[in-house]
Amino acid sequence: MNSQNYPERNLWFVLSLIFVLLFSTGSINFDVTGFIQREEIRIPNWYFYLIFSIDLLTVLSLLLIFFYRKVGVVIFPLAVFMHFLMQNFYLSNIMYFDLFQLFLYFGLILFLAIPRWKYFS
Repeated sequence: MNSQNYPERNLWFVLSLIFVLLFSTGSINFDVTGFIQREEIRIPNWYFYLIFSIDLLTVLSLLLIFFYRKVGVVIFPLAVFMHFLMQNFYLSNIMYFDLFQLFLYFGLILFLAIPRWKYFS
């Protein structure tokens, strides 16, 4: 235990956050590719401001989970689901990165966060 009564972050907790972050970069990469091709696919510029804000929110929520904040545990699945819905509506495709991120979140992050829930603030 450290000075703030938080449990030590074990290797599995950190590796699971890094693994989910790596799959988040795949989704961000897809958004950057869409931004580069925005003229050809005729998507409004405001869409990219919104989608990159959601990408930033997913990364920040992983950081909040690392620092044991409950708001990060709630924001991450909501942001990823919102990203999935926007991709599906505006680009008419299914983002498997988003679905796999949600799978990893429920399978890894919550599996490791629920036993530590009393330490989250």
